[in-house]
Amino acid sequence: MADRGHTRIATGGALATVAVSFLVAWMSRSGSLATLLTAGILLDLGVQANLVLGHRTIYTLGGHVRSRLTGLLTAIMFAGGAVGSLIASLAFTCGGWALVSWIGLTFPVAALFFYFIEPNPRTGCTNACQSAA
Repeated sequence: MADRGHTRIATGGALATVAVSFLVAWMSRSGSLATLLTAGILLDLGVQANLVLGHRTIYTLGGHVRSRLTGLLTAIMFAGGAVGSLIASLAFTCGGWALVSWIGLTFPVAALFFYFIEPNPRTGCTNACQSAA
């Protein structure tokens, strides 16, 4: 999709996939291994898709900034994973799997919120306005 100029739409799809994965993870609190496996696959799919889209966007820039931004993106992803692990550990201790799932859901939902209010540089319209059209 991104190679056809649909990076923004693919980003929204990746974020939505991550959000759905946490809803599926919440449903697995009953102990279903298949549901938990599905959640894990959806989570990995959405995060990896978003990472690839980010790298693709960086690689369209000039060579003088490409390596710095790639390093910055990688560092931010690792830091986010570390902070997420800390939050998930504390949440599991305090509220079990349901709390972990709900807290995990807040991050992609917040990202989707910012995704929908971000204006398109070409049209000046937000993603929400483009979705309605």
